[in-house]
Amino acid sequence: MVEMGYRADQGDASAFFAARGFQKWFARDLMQYSGPWFPELAVDVVTLEPRRVTGYMLAVNECFWPLREALDIKPYAPFPDTAFSDQLQRRLLEAGESTFLFLEDGKLAGSGAIEGPDFVDLVAVRPGYRRLGLGRSITQFCVNRLRRRGAQDVYTSVLEINTGARLLYEGLGLDLVEPYEEARLWLARGTS
Repeated sequence: MVEMGYRADQGDASAFFAARGFQKWFARDLMQYSGPWFPELAVDVVTLEPRRVTGYMLAVNECFWPLREALDIKPYAPFPDTAFSDQLQRRLLEAGESTFLFLEDGKLAGSGAIEGPDFVDLVAVRPGYRRLGLGRSITQFCVNRLRRRGAQDVYTSVLEINTGARLLYEGLGLDLVEPYEEARLWLARGTS
């Protein structure tokens, strides 16, 4: 299989790749926030630390498995069992000051990560904590953290099928700036 991503709003990339046998796989959109700082929230948040790495990885898997399975993005778990290596855990901890865990009564309820100078990544709310405003709090916290680091505009991406996240981001004032599509081409294996 060959995968290809392209902006869906410039030229006719979709038709170009379709003519070469690629099939649209899924869409994701880049969104931008340029508004004011969000009010500081009273949330129980900690940065990633060694005793919480495995729990964090399991929680991200729990949150993203259904979306990845629906889109046939393999592995379905962002952190498959084989990825729970000491090396990966060390890498996650090295970026630990950019990964935030949100706790409810001491239990991991959700997480958010920031990447680079201006990108909110991996906003995840565990199923038992959804529809309580935690996704909003995580996103606001991450935007403010990036602003403290000097970002004027903040970005994130959202899968087209993740309508709940899209509504959340739009409600916070994020605007669509670049629609993307992912396409794939299945290659036949030779029978030599």
